[in-house]
Amino acid sequence: MLIFCERRKLNMPVVVIYGVPGGESSVQINGLFRPGIREAIADIPQLKCTVWDIDVHILRDITENHRRENIDVVVKLYEKPERTEEVLNTMCEAVIQKVKEFRFAKVVDVDCYWEFLNPKPSR
Repeated sequence: MLIFCERRKLNMPVVVIYGVPGGESSVQINGLFRPGIREAIADIPQLKCTVWDIDVHILRDITENHRRENIDVVVKLYEKPERTEEVLNTMCEAVIQKVKEFRFAKVVDVDCYWEFLNPKPSR
């Protein structure tokens, strides 16, 4: 028996968001929040990516009585000459602004960080 596997292309940038309250509806998270984050990043022309290039992963805070005091966003992307520190800081500002549009983020601090994730050369 032959089994064919398609290797999934890893989209870049990858966005990981920590601390979104678990009580928020899936409709709000998947229908508005996740696409909004993608648009905030794709709207920066120097990043040269579309909303379809961006993976957004949300790690929700599911503890019942504990509400985090902050939401942390980490954007991982490939290093390219046009992705200067200024461009990446602009991206972080746009992401923070987008997160703060949502009710659950109005009472917490939102931080955004970026890091380069360059592939290791093949042997």
